[in-house]
Amino acid sequence: MDKEDWKALVTALNMATINRQYEAVVHQIETLVGLAFGHAPTGPDDPVLSRCPPEIVEGYRTFRAYVEAQQQQILGLPDGDFRERAAAQRVNEFFEKWYPLGGSY
Repeated sequence: MDKEDWKALVTALNMATINRQYEAVVHQIETLVGLAFGHAPTGPDDPVLSRCPPEIVEGYRTFRAYVEAQQQQILGLPDGDFRERAAAQRVNEFFEKWYPLGGSY
């Protein structure tokens, strides 16, 4: 991949993040990390994440947790509502830290 390909992938990631397309964000991060290091993260504690910039790591962990919490809530699993609210708070904290003009929803 050349420099322009990387720019396009990072732009797609930023657009998905700004537009709060959380499943797309998780997928984009997995794709970028996989291309960069030959191994996409398989979970929030995957060692490959230690090689990534802090914003990528925090974004992956935050949005993956949010998507999983939403799935649990939809399925009606115990604590689904509580997990979704906690994950939503983490999403707001992520945006306040990394995208201060994006604010919370």
